[in-house]
Amino acid sequence: MSLRFRKVLKLAPGIRLNVSLRGLSATLGPRGASLNIGKQGTFLNADLPWGFYSRDKIGSAAGRGASQSDNIPEFSVALADDGTVQLVDAKGTALSGQETARVKRDHPARLRSAIEDECRLTNACIEAIGRVHLETPDPGLIPTWTPRPFTVPKPTAPTPRSIGLLAGLLTGARERVESENAESAMRYEEALASWERMNADHNTSERRRREMIEVGIYSDTDVMEEYLETCLSSVAWPRETSIGMQILQDGIEIYLDIDLPELEQMPNTLAVPHKRGFRVAMKKVSTARVRRIYRDHVHGVGFRACGEAFAALPKAQRVIVSAYSQRVDPATGRAQDQYLYSARIARHVWMRIDFGNLERLDVSEAFAEFDLRRDMTKRGDFRPIEPFAPSPR
Repeated sequence: MSLRFRKVLKLAPGIRLNVSLRGLSATLGPRGASLNIGKQGTFLNADLPWGFYSRDKIGSAAGRGASQSDNIPEFSVALADDGTVQLVDAKGTALSGQETARVKRDHPARLRSAIEDECRLTNACIEAIGRVHLETPDPGLIPTWTPRPFTVPKPTAPTPRSIGLLAGLLTGARERVESENAESAMRYEEALASWERMNADHNTSERRRREMIEVGIYSDTDVMEEYLETCLSSVAWPRETSIGMQILQDGIEIYLDIDLPELEQMPNTLAVPHKRGFRVAMKKVSTARVRRIYRDHVHGVGFRACGEAFAALPKAQRVIVSAYSQRVDPATGRAQDQYLYSARIARHVWMRIDFGNLERLDVSEAFAEFDLRRDMTKRGDFRPIEPFAPSPR
């Protein structure tokens, strides 16, 4: 046997407070056409002709226990070059002054931890500039085709909205429901057709990629160039890097021409969070360290590009990699391309490198093992050299 308790308290004309064992709810409006608001949601109540009664849910229950002070916005920390800390949302939009103040007041530990994490990330990115070579692929791994799944979810057919008793009796309401159902069905058909086209394009792309990897990179120099370009462009170069290439002698020789950044584009500060407050100091890095990062970066880029070429094109037996940057000619004041180094690397020499132990490799010293043209001082300054020329076609 169930026990039910219900009491209605009249608060004001047209408003009634309902008290029961299930909780509180409020009813607004006169008898025959009213809204009921409670923790189960918002309902429209209507007395219909011929003794019928309609009750339709039109809203969800309000959230409980949420107040403005509890709604701390999700945020991340962005650091400007001068160390200014800014809080941004998931879209990168700066939080308002009021939201920022609320985060500082109510979540200081969380904010301080986010600042420290951002400083570590910033500094790690600086170090990564000189460690580009660490992800160089092992040339002994032959390219193989692995199917990539089509990850776009297939659209789900909509469930037609049912015509309730109220809508069934009212022509206008019924027509609106039928129109909404027809529009939902049309949108679904359009989405399904678009999904099927994308799926077909994906399958076509996969068939072409398979043919490229299993056949083209061994026999067609145009395919070799396209595949190597794809591999090089997929590398997350820490600075803007432009690489020109030529496939020579039917794929036996690869010529790479690399446009490097200048020394002035290297970072020269580290982010240091203050022990108190929510500030970050940008600490100057020594000139010697900046030059060391630049030296390792320019050699790391050439090393990585060479490794991508040997790994992507098993037929290649020699890679010529030449790297240049723009330097100002003191005689004219004009910037001109100057080659920093040029190396001619045979595959059998490249295979001597332990690609499982690149952490211990001094990448600038590694180039001394190759047929190399380079004029570099002990402090890391480069004087221009004449690069190797590619072999005749």
